[in-house]
Amino acid sequence: VKRALARLRHRRTILVISHRYSMVQGADRVVVLDSGCIIEAGTPFELMAGGGWFAQLARSGARDLQEGEKWAAKRLEQ
Repeated sequence: VKRALARLRHRRTILVISHRYSMVQGADRVVVLDSGCIIEAGTPFELMAGGGWFAQLARSGARDLQEGEKWAAKRLEQ
């Protein structure tokens, strides 16, 4: 999915709805909604620097990814 989006983004406007930071980290602009209301908007860099909801999601996703990689490595060792 990421590769397809990367190919298309130079030719079209793309709207991505995702709860994963990895899917939007390369976006030009991110809008964070809560109950249909915009609570944050900006570039991924701006939102990470702001330390709000988007930054918390990105950090928790990174922890989840690290934990998943550790789990997978353990399973391969068995």
